[in-house]
Amino acid sequence: MLEAWNKIDQLDDATRSARLRRAEVAAEEGGQGALAPVAISAISGEGVEALLAAIDRAAFSATRVITLTLDPADAGRTRAQIAASGQILEENTDENGAITLRAELLVQDAARFAPPEPLPEHLRPAAE
Repeated sequence: MLEAWNKIDQLDDATRSARLRRAEVAAEEGGQGALAPVAISAISGEGVEALLAAIDRAAFSATRVITLTLDPADAGRTRAQIAASGQILEENTDENGAITLRAELLVQDAARFAPPEPLPEHLRPAAE
């Protein structure tokens, strides 16, 4: 879900600055995968480019859902990297401290954490 905060042109200067700062902070903290709100004015057009860019990123960014089990020794660090790169959908910790999580990441980030398995020999293209 993407929030568009319309009518920022009708706010007094102090409220407007606070709203814009709140949207900016939300964008900076968007590492959990949440879409940051976009402050706009439909009348003046302010923020519309940012809104269109946010819609484009949300609609056309290729993502992949991965499931990983993280070793307790480095689970915290890796989990933080995954959370900063995308959205953690599910998370469970077993009695040994291993974390199993399901996360949605951009394809390039998913490949860093869970490289795709090579194709079986019978599905690989023939070498010339």
